[in-house]
Amino acid sequence: MAIACVLAAGAQAATTPAYRAEIEAWREKREARLRAPHGWLAVAGMYWLQPGPNVLPAPYDQAGVFELKGERVFAHAQAGTVELKSDDDETDLRFGRYILEAHASGSRRAIRVWDTEHPRRREFPGLLWFPIDEKFRISGRFIPYKAAKQIVVQNLAGDEEKTDINGYVSFQWNGRDLQLIGWEQGGKLLFVFRDQTSGKSTYPTARFLVAEPPRSGEVELDFNKAYNPPCVFSAYATCPLPPKGNQLPVAIEAGEKLPSSGHP
Repeated sequence: MAIACVLAAGAQAATTPAYRAEIEAWREKREARLRAPHGWLAVAGMYWLQPGPNVLPAPYDQAGVFELKGERVFAHAQAGTVELKSDDDETDLRFGRYILEAHASGSRRAIRVWDTEHPRRREFPGLLWFPIDEKFRISGRFIPYKAAKQIVVQNLAGDEEKTDINGYVSFQWNGRDLQLIGWEQGGKLLFVFRDQTSGKSTYPTARFLVAEPPRSGEVELDFNKAYNPPCVFSAYATCPLPPKGNQLPVAIEAGEKLPSSGHP
């Protein structure tokens, strides 16, 4: 079930040392995840599957044969046959330096490959961020719809996903009334949005922001933790595009910028 929330512009606040340390620690973990052996900097390829048996190009052909049955993917490897559940790290297939995982994009299925020794893990110059500013830590309130609505979210690969939303976002920034919608993912709220920094200092397509679900009708969104989608770091990502209404006519100068190396 997807959820959205209402935001209210918070009062201007000084950035305390404790808050700065919290954000700096979060950003260090963010970069560490990107550089990890199974992080986005290690992605080496993605191969769309056709119904029936599929053999990937060398050297990945050594992993086995990948069979697509409907929307289910089975790996027939030397150790036996196993179902690879889409985007599930616990059911991936590993051989040598490579990690292979099933990926779902709408109704289509693919095998995505990670190379744990990919040179980009070492060569990446690091993330760039706006200065930490506590005024972008905003509290708000969840306003539910009378009945859940379903929206269609398109991704960069041209596929569509349907998701339910239970409400909407209404918030003020610099005296302007704005709206956003978000949906549940992994027990939290995911917001995919564009703003007036997009295509300038931030990724043109969108940025992501994750928040905890509302508590007692309230929610906290911290744009200092706004971050780039995977497609900034890999040409083999199928990132969701912002849904209608999530193009903000203001500049949110907080969170992650485009890296100095650009994007694929």
